[in-house]
Amino acid sequence: MNAEDIAACVDKMEMQATLCAEDYCQLHKWIQSGDADIRDRIAAMLAAHREEQAEKILLELARDDDELVRADAYDSLAVFQDERAADLLRWAAEFEEDELARYFALVSYADAALAGGKSKETVRAFFVEMLEKAPPPLCGLACQYGLYCCGERAALRRILHYLAEPDYIVRCRAIRTLEEIVDDQNFHVIRAAVMRCCRDERNAVVKK
Repeated sequence: MNAEDIAACVDKMEMQATLCAEDYCQLHKWIQSGDADIRDRIAAMLAAHREEQAEKILLELARDDDELVRADAYDSLAVFQDERAADLLRWAAEFEEDELARYFALVSYADAALAGGKSKETVRAFFVEMLEKAPPPLCGLACQYGLYCCGERAALRRILHYLAEPDYIVRCRAIRTLEEIVDDQNFHVIRAAVMRCCRDERNAVVKK
């Protein structure tokens, strides 16, 4: 089976509501392949599954040599609420060397830690500490998301500032972050800011 065939099988599995033991055995076999695109597809696909086997594969992919595979694995691990996922995400949030992958680790740590029962005070202290180290813009954005999730409503204004960052990737992630936190209370503020951003934005990726 070549890479194209495996990709087609992974895409088919993505349409399934549940995966059986045989599916997970096959996925584990495929992540041993040298094709980073296949591993990345699997990491992204497993975001829809919360079985222990899915978590085990994601924890393995979170240590992958490819930064995009790690990024998708961190992103997908956000749905798991146990110590294994939270501990790995916290470690990656501090020490991951790739900025985009670290962004996903930070965001997922906020989601997983709070859903797993860690106090807002504990999680907030972590993100305050991370910000004190003057992280790059993308990671700073993720930290502000974490603070907002911990109840710091003032973080919204700081998130909005990232819509004006020179790096289009930061602007893209700022919009995605705002999509995650929008609610009835902040809808009008976020809508106005995003509309201004889209009006002035020249990058087609951000506009989309």
